[in-house]
Amino acid sequence: MDKDLIKNMIRESLLSEKKVESKSKDKEDSNDKEEDEQRSKWYTDVQNALDKDKNPTAPSQVGVMKSMGIPDDKKGVNRSLWGKKLHRDKNDEGGVYEFSFDELAQIRAILGMR
Repeated sequence: MDKDLIKNMIRESLLSEKKVESKSKDKEDSNDKEEDEQRSKWYTDVQNALDKDKNPTAPSQVGVMKSMGIPDDKKGVNRSLWGKKLHRDKNDEGGVYEFSFDELAQIRAILGMR
């Protein structure tokens, strides 16, 4: 075989591998973006459902917290953390308190959201 032909074949195979890797990375980025959008929508739904100003018949936040299996302690640490997560307050490190995706799903189930 001709050296140039072999070089071209190797280049083509390497280029096709890079394209496949690039497509899979783009797909992962797209999935992450969709998950973030879903999470934001769920957060908004949960916040609105528990907002007494917008929904006077809303269940209490502590009631939902207890339904999740989180005990109501005397010092209020669990209530405080749960409220910070609900309202996405900033923490001392510059991050944000947030519910995990599973916790949001659990809250939505308790509130009867689909």
